[in-house]
Amino acid sequence: MSKIEIPECLPYPKITTIQDTPELRNKFCYVVKAYSQQGIIMLVVRQAGEVCIRMFDFDAKMLDLEKDKGCLPQIVEQSPKIVKLMNLIGIPKALLYFSDDSGTPRLVDVRLSLNKFVGPGFLGDFFGKIVPIQERIGDPLVLSDEVMEMISKCEGVFSQDVIVKPSAFKTIIRKEEMVPLYGVHYASGASN
Repeated sequence: MSKIEIPECLPYPKITTIQDTPELRNKFCYVVKAYSQQGIIMLVVRQAGEVCIRMFDFDAKMLDLEKDKGCLPQIVEQSPKIVKLMNLIGIPKALLYFSDDSGTPRLVDVRLSLNKFVGPGFLGDFFGKIVPIQERIGDPLVLSDEVMEMISKCEGVFSQDVIVKPSAFKTIIRKEEMVPLYGVHYASGASN
């Protein structure tokens, strides 16, 4: 049995508001239903025919499978399908972020490296076939001046709490930290 090199788990990055993320302007983006920025991270490493899976909370604190419950059993149950898919599409290691809104875990992001997440389209096309994923709202759109006006007036798809993610994944630097170019809009005025 070979020794698997386990990478460090990275916490789920905090998402800033669309208004505080001007880099989103004029980007082609998906709009998804806002989700809790709390949940479970599943670290999967495939190496030399071996597989290692570890579970963490969104702050990257390792979970105890015996003590920590919540939606953890549902994610553990899905793990064989996830590992098989990763093998089929050639992903050797990844962090899978499952938001836990109402006891049903939803896969909201897959991180391949420090500065690379899969795009929302890839997430839906591949992982969406085997596990519940983030809920897309409407068709992808460009965050033009007109759309930004809709956001400020909470109109159309922006009449509800949403997260905007560019179709092609990008990162930005915030407070000397590399984070995904995502923006959240709370039509309700609440924050997560």
